[in-house]
Amino acid sequence: METEIKQEQQVKQVAQLIAEADALMINTGAGMGVDSGLGTFRGRHAGVWPPLKELDMDYTDICDPCWFKEDPPLGWAFWHFCWKAYTESKPHRGYELLRDWAKDTPLGSFFFTSNIDGHWTRVGVPDSQLEECHGVVSWLQCARPCCEEIWPTPDLNHLELDEQGHRITNELPKCIRCGELARPAILMFGDWLYSGSDRERAATRARRDWEEDLARQPNEPNLVVVELGAGTTVPTVRYQSEKTVSCFPKASLVRINLDQPQIPRSVLEAHPQSISLAMGALDACQAIEKAMADLKGQQ
Repeated sequence: METEIKQEQQVKQVAQLIAEADALMINTGAGMGVDSGLGTFRGRHAGVWPPLKELDMDYTDICDPCWFKEDPPLGWAFWHFCWKAYTESKPHRGYELLRDWAKDTPLGSFFFTSNIDGHWTRVGVPDSQLEECHGVVSWLQCARPCCEEIWPTPDLNHLELDEQGHRITNELPKCIRCGELARPAILMFGDWLYSGSDRERAATRARRDWEEDLARQPNEPNLVVVELGAGTTVPTVRYQSEKTVSCFPKASLVRINLDQPQIPRSVLEAHPQSISLAMGALDACQAIEKAMADLKGQQ
């Protein structure tokens, strides 16, 4: 009961922070997709590709560019599964709530994600406000690569899977330039062949420009960074959240994570208004939305 009361108070505090924010940054990791039916790579909701257990592999083994050289049908069997899972799933209501909160901030907003599902684009977040730091399944690149060019992923439903061998049996996607094997434009583990792209570099520039614009404001901006579902094993999103907050004295970090909501002491000392919520992404968003509606009703 005590825990529930404390959580309710924290949700109200988060609602107040967002309601008073000059700018909002939304940072998301794999846990954001759980309520859309997607598995995480580790933890209580782990479950990326069912055959991994039979193949005696884990996510870090299969998410390696080596398979496009050593066993392309296996590599594409995994990524075909991911493409179908991500493109057929529907972004949950939390995406729309976060998008709408971001629209209301006077100094604008930015979205940063390590997720490769493309869900932010599907709820209408423009490329100019979105950085997908690990790439996205909706783009392909040359597996060699022969160039840095990326292109939209075509419909992959024609790929045929051998359910016993866990490999694609028909022709694999080809590079539009050299005609050799293509692969997803996704940053994998130990990936020296990830091409990056002008699209990704433009996204990084857009984020930095937005941060610089905030820093040039005549009055110190009240920036709120809301982070959801970002774990510690590959802490890219958590580091980005903490780095951004550290650049703005009045900034607050809201860390929403069911299992790992802790905020480092150094961040709390510099930004004592920061809050951690041990909740799932959708539950947290809905609770915060209700608390924000209550705030408006009191005004």
